[in-house]
Amino acid sequence: MMQKNIRSIILLSFFALLSCSLAYGQEGYWRGGLLLPNGKSLPIGLGISQKNGQWTAFLDSPEQNVYDMNWDSISINGEEIFLRLLPEGANGNAVLTGKWNAELNVIDALWTQGMTLNVHFMKGELYRVKPKKQTPTPPFAYKIEEVKIENIAAKVSLAGTLTLPEKGQKFPAIILVSGSGPQDRDCDIFGHKLFWVMADYLTKRGFAVLRLDDRGFGKSTGDFATSTTADFAKDIAAAFDFLQKDVRLDKKKIGLLGHSEGGIIAPMLAAKNKKIAFVVLMAAPAVPITELMVQQNKRIAELDSMPAEALAKNLKILANIYSQINAPQNKNKTADEIFALIEKDIDSESPELAEKIKTQLAFFLENKWFSYFLKIDPQSYLSQLTCPTLALQGGKDVQVTPDDNLPAMQTHLEKAKNKNFSCQLFPELNHLFQTADTGSPEEYAKIEETIAPEVLKVIGDWLEKVSSK
Repeated sequence: MMQKNIRSIILLSFFALLSCSLAYGQEGYWRGGLLLPNGKSLPIGLGISQKNGQWTAFLDSPEQNVYDMNWDSISINGEEIFLRLLPEGANGNAVLTGKWNAELNVIDALWTQGMTLNVHFMKGELYRVKPKKQTPTPPFAYKIEEVKIENIAAKVSLAGTLTLPEKGQKFPAIILVSGSGPQDRDCDIFGHKLFWVMADYLTKRGFAVLRLDDRGFGKSTGDFATSTTADFAKDIAAAFDFLQKDVRLDKKKIGLLGHSEGGIIAPMLAAKNKKIAFVVLMAAPAVPITELMVQQNKRIAELDSMPAEALAKNLKILANIYSQINAPQNKNKTADEIFALIEKDIDSESPELAEKIKTQLAFFLENKWFSYFLKIDPQSYLSQLTCPTLALQGGKDVQVTPDDNLPAMQTHLEKAKNKNFSCQLFPELNHLFQTADTGSPEEYAKIEETIAPEVLKVIGDWLEKVSSK
């Protein structure tokens, strides 16, 4: 679902922890390609330096918008290299072991995090993302304030930016709610600062806009790794209470805009808190997450041209895995015990596949966020959502596929007897609401557009209409 990380059983890029490597005897920058299970390569880079006999290293993963992430443990002994990564908010550690070939000046290494992947490094230029055309630049025609918001119960301090129009008072206000994976306040995805672009546009149209670093990320405190969707919802509830106390704002006109998983959090809160004036849902799930995940994997695999027979088998296994994990009677079962329940669906001649599935099962069971997320059925709160609601979806979205999702959204809001809602499809847009060719996540970083201007206009026009009443 979200953003910067693609939740797929065959992709490790899900938690944006992918990696890099190192060099002996020669400092500098190394470029490599992490060989993924689907046969594709993820570009990664490693910077190495030495001072007073102490080695330091950082990693870049440009397609995941990860830069300058420090390695926590570094050991270089002759040609042998060992790195351990324990980034804040990570789900389990990552280890890279390799050997520097002095003659060829290359590093061949293994990256281990749940499964083991190969990576080959050569000296190269630094990876850096060029600013996208829609990224706001000064001078800014609005006020910008840095804020700190306390979620006292969770002992979490949220850092963010509040933008307000230069003139006027009692502004309507919007809290931007990010999707899955650790996000900064700008919702920086592959160099696209989605939330900054949206805040810039909406503030110029007369709205106060609050955007936040996720807990445990950026300048916010807390532990992202052990938090669930429900925990993130409590952070947004604290942010709403914070804005309610700001005398410059119209406290009767404060709403939420959520993207992807943020589109779960926004209605989850608004269904209970009737003070929330409106919600905008962008690529928000409306079908059970287990169904959504199977469809997501199906569409991504189809774009990767996976043979139909292999795809059908994989989807059957995946659906069975999710079903068994969610079954109440399996609540305390181990990965091996659940694997035994699905083993009959796996080709007995594919021991490598069986081991990969066991590894993924262990990850699913141990990851608190994923275990909670997998049990979500959006119907439970969407069918109670009565405030003005705008639901938008891209027709080429392969992470929250529109064919079943948008009709389900319509059905749930009708069931809620919501008197003011609109569901709109943008046929040529992807999960990030960019104009896309196929909608594949591989296009996100390559597309120059951060968000289609027509989407911004639709949101702005709708917000003006509902906040004028």
